[in-house]
Amino acid sequence: MEQPEPDSSQAGGQTPAAIWTVQGQSVVKPGNDRFTIAGTEVWRANEDRFHINQKPDRLLAAVADGAGASGLFCGAWAETLVSRLPDDPLQTLTALDSWMAGFCLDFGRNQAAATAGRQHSKLVREGSCSTLTACWLKTTDFGCHLHWLGYGDSPLLLLDRTDGAPDRLLEWHPRPLRLLQRDPHLLNWKDVPTDAGFRSGTLNLERRTCMILATDAVGLYLLSCYHAQNARLTGSSSAHQSFLHEFEEMQDRKGGRRDLVGQPSGFFSSEIQSLRQALLTETSFAIWLTDRYQKGLIANDDATVIIIDVEFPEPEMLQTPLLTSEASP
Repeated sequence: MEQPEPDSSQAGGQTPAAIWTVQGQSVVKPGNDRFTIAGTEVWRANEDRFHINQKPDRLLAAVADGAGASGLFCGAWAETLVSRLPDDPLQTLTALDSWMAGFCLDFGRNQAAATAGRQHSKLVREGSCSTLTACWLKTTDFGCHLHWLGYGDSPLLLLDRTDGAPDRLLEWHPRPLRLLQRDPHLLNWKDVPTDAGFRSGTLNLERRTCMILATDAVGLYLLSCYHAQNARLTGSSSAHQSFLHEFEEMQDRKGGRRDLVGQPSGFFSSEIQSLRQALLTETSFAIWLTDRYQKGLIANDDATVIIIDVEFPEPEMLQTPLLTSEASP
């Protein structure tokens, strides 16, 4: 299936209670490689996918990391997961399982019918694998209601952006963070999802908030930036202290599947602003990613990011018509 069009991935939504802006891009790993099929050189394809679906009073956003090292057709499976998400949130493991039951076997049969020989045997044996991280936003009389889910290790960061204060982490996924160093739990059309891989949460948003959904390499980098900026912050919340404990525990466990590549020296808030600018086009995001990869800060992996900024304007601001949709350059 096709990736979302990269140059139409920025949009905004408005209600009398809240305004949000959304940006998302996905690019192949900066140090891409190639292989040979029947004498023809083929570059490896990006197996990440993302999806943004917006309506006047609600927003659905999702990222999926097709695990190409496990099974076959993982990019197509990731696309199926993000594009088939329902308008209403999947709040439980049972709901996730029931939703997948509506299409997963058809996906497997269709892919199996298109394969033969060793490829067919591998598909039947291993299936297709992907993470999934998604969030549903809906405006209410009291602000904005958020529901999110995560299956696997594609990170989610939820940040308080109240005026006059640095970005403060309210919630994150995966937890504990050391799961980023292990082989992740993955959704597979041939397997039933398990409780060990599933996390979800709900929150009523009443002040400026930023949500970041990302695949693992770029997500781990952003978590590292947050730690670098806030490790010595005093008088912080219990959530912040929990994050520091989890992050430092992850740092101490060397030799995992994905150790920290390098220690960022910049400020998290300015790096997020730089990322917002980079997400305007696929090309600028690829340049942003390559720069940090060449500095040894981000692992060589496909990268996908969605940033959602939620604002709560003063009543007088709502008397002026606001742009509800805009296209990238």
